[in-house]
Amino acid sequence: MGNFKENFQALCAGEDYLCYVGSKFTHVFPQYIIRGGDITSFDGSNGESIFGKHFPDENFKNKHNKPGILSMVNAGPNTNSSQFFITSVALPYFDDKYPGGSSCRLKGHRKRPETAIKRHKTTLIFTLFRRVNQRFTRLVHDSVFTNRLTLTIGVADGLFDRLDNQKRERFRLQILPSIRHKIEWLGVEASSLEDILLCTSYPNLYGLGLHGIEENTALRIFTAKYYEYITNNFPDGLFKYVREVSLYDERPFEHEFFIKIAKCFPFMEKLTVYNKKPQLNKFDERSTDDNRHLSVIQYPYLRLLDLFDARDDYAEQFLLEFKTCLPIKVDLHVHFSTLNRVTHNFTRNATRMNCAKIIDAVVPCGKPSALKQLLKDYMPDLKIMFF
Repeated sequence: MGNFKENFQALCAGEDYLCYVGSKFTHVFPQYIIRGGDITSFDGSNGESIFGKHFPDENFKNKHNKPGILSMVNAGPNTNSSQFFITSVALPYFDDKYPGGSSCRLKGHRKRPETAIKRHKTTLIFTLFRRVNQRFTRLVHDSVFTNRLTLTIGVADGLFDRLDNQKRERFRLQILPSIRHKIEWLGVEASSLEDILLCTSYPNLYGLGLHGIEENTALRIFTAKYYEYITNNFPDGLFKYVREVSLYDERPFEHEFFIKIAKCFPFMEKLTVYNKKPQLNKFDERSTDDNRHLSVIQYPYLRLLDLFDARDDYAEQFLLEFKTCLPIKVDLHVHFSTLNRVTHNFTRNATRMNCAKIIDAVVPCGKPSALKQLLKDYMPDLKIMFF
């Protein structure tokens, strides 16, 4: 089969820089195929051949006419790499799509053909570098090596320097967010401190080694008061100095998400919610069974709650007493129509307790006199600013 067999057998030989060692079968479909051979991402999304990233189709003469036929996986014409599949049934409709069609029985390993090495010296050198990087990535995901991590380079006289830009960016964008739960101690040089510490959260971090840091820089980083546009993907952590938080996502925020926010920002004073998507898990105050598993969320230091750009569901999230316990003296920013709907025209018992704690409200409304009468009994201490 030419390049197909040459590529597959060379990768099976297990040489140092490009081989199937460490890869796995990523897809198993009963009565269809099994698929594997991703030697770069190891998840079925990538691959590489001994001839470069891809090599071209040769022919489609061999047929997928029985179980045990080996063929290359591709993403279209001339995109063969290292990924392959083996049929478990006859699949004749693959005959003109996937080159290969060889019986899956190798008689033994052999060294990679010298012709391939001679033809592709530059590619193989680059591939060697990539394989070293891949092994390095596996290494840093091992908790034995990553619970204490030092991201500096030692220089003369006990001084330390930062990692070069390429390595630092790789750690910041790829490695640290994926191993953050394993890191317990982190050594960082001053000039890269902000990039490293703010690229993700470190929930188990208990120690820092800081090299060459100035006091003002440390204070700015460790006492940040704002955390903006948090999404559902927010990892977690403890942020004792943050006072103002905003939440934004195009997916709904559920009750469990607000539990996390309350735990991560225990001294939060201002909270803004931007979300127009309805919550998926709705609860009815009339049903004890629906609500008995809910944890009532407390925000003991919250002073301003801004729901101007939030759906009614999030006003309910904060005003229903079986979901949230608001502190006394809260300033609420909300549309009158939202407040009216959520409180059932200011008659709903389940929202009465939290509404009674609101002392200031910014409410867009065209009829302030009518509004005052409605709120007189329901929110007795409320001072309203109309616009």
